Amino acid sequence: MHKTGLIILLLVISISCGKKSEEKTPPYIIPKNKLIPLLVDYHLAQGLSNSTAFRMRTQKYPTINLSDSVLAAHGYSHAQFDSTLLYYSRHINEFNEIYEKVITELNRMQAKIEEKKVKPSDTTNKTSPKHHNLRRLIEPSKQKI
Repeated sequence: MHKTGLIILLLVISISCGKKSEEKTPPYIIPKNKLIPLLVDYHLAQGLSNSTAFRMRTQKYPTINLSDSVLAAHGYSHAQFDSTLLYYSRHINEFNEIYEKVITELNRMQAKIEEKKVKPSDTTNKTSPKHHNLRRLIEPSKQKI
C-alpha cells in the first residue's frame, strides 16, 4: 500500500510538470501579433521623449508621457502592458522571439531613413515647402551652419 501511494505521487508530479509546458497564454496578455508593433512604437516614443530637442520643446508641459499615448493608440492599458511584460519575462524564449522581430522592424525603419538620406539632392529640391519646413524642424543643427 505504501508503494501504491508513492506511484500515485510520482504520477501526479509528472502530470503537473507536463501541464506547465503546455501552459496557455492568459487572456489578459497582449497577443504577440499586436505586441510587436506596440513595442516598436513604444521604443520609438521612448527614443523621441529622451531626445534633447523634444525635452526642450516640451519643458513647459511636464506631464507629457508618450508611452501612455502609444498604449492608448494601440488600445491597451498600462496594467495590461505591465502584465504582458511580466508574463514574457517568465517565458524568456518567447520574449526573445518577440524582441528579435521588434529589433528587425526598427532596423528596417532605420535603413529606410538612411536610404532616403543617401538619395541625390536633386530630389530634395522637388519637395514642397511644407516638407522643407518639416525637414527644418527635424534637422535644426543644419540650419545654423
